[in-house]
Amino acid sequence: MLKKMIFTTAMLIIAWHGGAQEQPTLTLVMKDASLREIIDRMEQQTGYSFIYNETVDLSLSRSVDIRGQKPEAALNVIFDRTGIEWNIRRKHITLTNRRPAEAAPVRKATVSGYTADAESSEIMIGTSVYDRISGAGTASNEFGFFSLTLPEGKAELCFSYTGYAAETRNVDLRKNEKMNVGLRANMLLDEIVVTGRERRESGIEATGMGAIEAPLNILRTAPALLGEADVMKTIQMLPGVQAGTEGSAGIYVRGGGPDENLILLDGIPLYNVDHIFGFFSVFTPEAVKKVTLFKGSFPSRFGGRLSSVVDVRTNDGDMYSYHGSAGIGHQPGEMVPLQVRPPPPCEPDRKL
Repeated sequence: MLKKMIFTTAMLIIAWHGGAQEQPTLTLVMKDASLREIIDRMEQQTGYSFIYNETVDLSLSRSVDIRGQKPEAALNVIFDRTGIEWNIRRKHITLTNRRPAEAAPVRKATVSGYTADAESSEIMIGTSVYDRISGAGTASNEFGFFSLTLPEGKAELCFSYTGYAAETRNVDLRKNEKMNVGLRANMLLDEIVVTGRERRESGIEATGMGAIEAPLNILRTAPALLGEADVMKTIQMLPGVQAGTEGSAGIYVRGGGPDENLILLDGIPLYNVDHIFGFFSVFTPEAVKKVTLFKGSFPSRFGGRLSSVVDVRTNDGDMYSYHGSAGIGHQPGEMVPLQVRPPPPCEPDRKL
């Protein structure tokens, strides 16, 4: 029994000395050698084997002067500032590419507000808002509101609208900002030449397919029943739209019935848009700012209809002066001999 214990103790001491023996030293003096040549020489001297994949670039050239150093110290010198990490495990050295440091998240801020006419403070639909520094941009919606999210820092915002002078605002964004912008009319245009093409190229030429914007001058001057201009009867004259009963205000788009159209007044659905058995509509032409007819490809914000969508936007009024129009005729829905249409009411605090 005593002999077995002595033998076991001796074997443990031998195994401990074998595992705790010192690592081999390394001497490498090489000039303008590739990393592949350097690690091949290190494998010959130390007996270590290198493990790496094809993504590790060992074609880099280095000059090393290593004399009597241990493998860890030599590896630090060899792979210093190469983007390569090493790890020793037993008699194997694993090489991997150093992971790039994660970039700090870019902080952003939002600038928002309204665009309007500087003279009358009437909101402007579709004003282009563009940041010349980041290249981001947007457009004001049907309420004249815009919202643009940009990286924090300096921004150069350019506001432009057809027929108006462009406005530039320089801001230093550190937090969310509110900005109301008034544009002034600029009717001075350079000479332009409009040239028509005899042959139309195939393919999609516009993103608003199926949308028609009714001109205001036609809406207000088109002849109708009893000499009274009518928005709905003017829409009946647009391509793809038909009228039902003679003199009625109903519209039939691509075979659909009058009840299959969505008619909006400033975003509010109207379910009855005529008076006196359909002979007059509820819209006053002088109060209308914009009329858009969608015969297909309805934007998702409308929810969809079988035939069409008629989006009517009214004037916002003049913030600085009173004006109106008068005429002899029949007011829609009311039988009066004289029409007087003042501007809609407005709030003084909306001045820009």
